[in-house]
Amino acid sequence: MRIIVLLLTVISFYSCKQEVKQTVLSPEEKIKVLPYGDLIATPTTYDTISELNSFTELNNLWLIGTQNGIYIMDKISKKVIRYFKFELKSHKELFDGQDSTVRFLTTDLIPNKTKDKLLVVTSNGIVFQIDLKKYNIDWLVKFVHRIETATYSDNGKVIAIGTGYDNKEASNGIPSEYYSSLFTISSDSSKYIDHFNETASVKKILFKDNDTKLLVAYDWNYTDSYLWDINNKEKNIAQFAEEDAYLYDIALIDNKHFVTVNTNGLSLWDTETPDKKNLVFSKSNSGFENILRSKLTEDYFLVSYSKLFFFDKQFNIKDTIKLPILFEGSDYSANDSLIILKNLMNNNDPHASKKDDGKEGFYTFNLATKELNFLVGKHELNEIIKANWH
Repeated sequence: MRIIVLLLTVISFYSCKQEVKQTVLSPEEKIKVLPYGDLIATPTTYDTISELNSFTELNNLWLIGTQNGIYIMDKISKKVIRYFKFELKSHKELFDGQDSTVRFLTTDLIPNKTKDKLLVVTSNGIVFQIDLKKYNIDWLVKFVHRIETATYSDNGKVIAIGTGYDNKEASNGIPSEYYSSLFTISSDSSKYIDHFNETASVKKILFKDNDTKLLVAYDWNYTDSYLWDINNKEKNIAQFAEEDAYLYDIALIDNKHFVTVNTNGLSLWDTETPDKKNLVFSKSNSGFENILRSKLTEDYFLVSYSKLFFFDKQFNIKDTIKLPILFEGSDYSANDSLIILKNLMNNNDPHASKKDDGKEGFYTFNLATKELNFLVGKHELNEIIKANWH
């Protein structure tokens, strides 16, 4: 009898647990608008770059993300225009655990479409916007949680931010309140706008259809992509289920179609038939691949460690190029004919480049000539900064 009672108690407990209604909370309470001087300094002396995280070219500028801070340099003269140094001694209450130390900091550099603003997003939740005409910081916010991704709307007025899965602690140990993982802020003021009824970890966000919709790729605890109406934040329009695969990257093709990079290769989707997944290129992917669209030919290419796969607009394979170095990330150069490839060997990824694979740093791949050339690395940047400090 005691065993039966115990079993009924356990069943009742788990039944109650499953019936707990989940509430999606606004993340606004976790967004702290701060004077940028609280977390960033503009020193009169330079620092040696301890770790190189990100790099992009815009408007004849080199924009460099490091663990020390952000460098803005003239591409031609190599003169340092501004150096925004991370100073994370203040507001320790806004950092969780290891993220309060600079050695865990990574940075993403995200330009708007007109290339006059740069969004800087750090892994420990610092977000600030740099005016690329005045070389000043417009605003800074600290989000009390890790930020996974962010992007500007096509008109540059709105910034969509995606975070990881985050629940509010419950006294009974059974969480029922979860912070929204998808929300928007104003690019003019950093003012919070609104959030979507979503709590899953977000991997990537794309604005589409004249900023009226969001295409969102998810990470844990879903690996699907969803389509949202910017004016209906309660329920998504469509779900595109990967089902048997993890989702790694996503790119728009036109108003109706997009492509995903997943465990099994590349899949083509039609937003009007979300239940039909079309695997257009079969390949075993590991998670570091990303897909880019050529701004010159409108073709596509997949960056996959030591290979570049070239596709036409129908995703027929056109060419495959084997590179002598393992790469783990890519972006476009300002002139749209060069791919910037990242070869940073100071991580623990078993697939990352070894010392004999090539120099650590950033490379360019010329789409016209198919030539790979070393651009700059940590050692070279330290020498350049030392020689050209203002």
